[in-house]
Amino acid sequence: MKPIKKIAVITSGGDAPGINSALFGMMSKNSNIEVCGFNGGYDGILTSDPIYFKDINLKQANVSGNCILITSRSIAPRSKEGRAKIIKRLNSLGIDALVVCGGDGSFKAAELLIEQGMPCLGIPLTIDNDIYGTECTVGYNTVIKRVTDVLYSLHQTAHNMPGRIFMVEVFGGDSGHIAIASALAGGADIAIIPEMTRQPQDIVNRINEILKSKNDYVIIVCSEAVYDTNDYIHGDQGMSIVIGKKIKELTGMRVRHSVLGYFQRGGDPDPADSLIALQMGSFAMESIKNGKVGYMVGWDHGRCVLVPLSTVVSNRKELDNNLLKIASEKGMIIGKKVSSL
Repeated sequence: MKPIKKIAVITSGGDAPGINSALFGMMSKNSNIEVCGFNGGYDGILTSDPIYFKDINLKQANVSGNCILITSRSIAPRSKEGRAKIIKRLNSLGIDALVVCGGDGSFKAAELLIEQGMPCLGIPLTIDNDIYGTECTVGYNTVIKRVTDVLYSLHQTAHNMPGRIFMVEVFGGDSGHIAIASALAGGADIAIIPEMTRQPQDIVNRINEILKSKNDYVIIVCSEAVYDTNDYIHGDQGMSIVIGKKIKELTGMRVRHSVLGYFQRGGDPDPADSLIALQMGSFAMESIKNGKVGYMVGWDHGRCVLVPLSTVVSNRKELDNNLLKIASEKGMIIGKKVSSL
């Protein structure tokens, strides 16, 4: 592979706090590689002018949740012709490699670009933390902090007005990483996640157990994707309200709902996110200098690692076994593992 002198960066898919830190980490006084980015994800490569990082105050942007590069879900990479146009545009600008900050779908597109001759490297950007090959993704630590802040406040109002059931609906795509981690960190009683079966009566039985114990209120964290059918579409909200109605029918108790929605994806990054993203960006540049492309930068036991993109996109990330074990021991998890997952 020829020496890399100029790279482009895009953010693709949903937004997540902390990505500015990754971009900040990519820049070094000792690097002779020119770095630019495009607004609008893959489609933005075709429709927008490059933004050169040397012209941006990345240090200041490092602490902000307003992303330097605007993200988008793109159409162009879905066809061979669209990918050819992307590569032609990058080549016309003298760009030797593309860094894709995104999730599973974005990395699948990057794999296809690689097959058509464009070197790519991935940085995992999604609050859902559902990317195989990395313990955490950029944005995940921030969303856990934001959700647990809500849960802390609910504990206080539940203490002040006891005898109630509270349900908080969180994001997570078709995985329960956000739900189980925030439920544990935020002291919730029940976590309803797509990886486990759920029967309304089983949930009600657990609610009754909790209310008969020393607790005089119940807090439930519910993942957005706990549909009983295949009807779920990423971004759908309100399934917790459907479950809440069933709980009310069986208990006669009203369920107080908090559907957090897109509130979870905004805000300034948590320091843990900033530090991990900063290291991922720096490691990505070192990898590119050494000709290491076709990989995703993952996080493993406190350090950055390279994971082949082909491995990332062909595997599903399972829930953290230790968190699942603790949640089960606490009576937080109801049902059995869904076999299709």
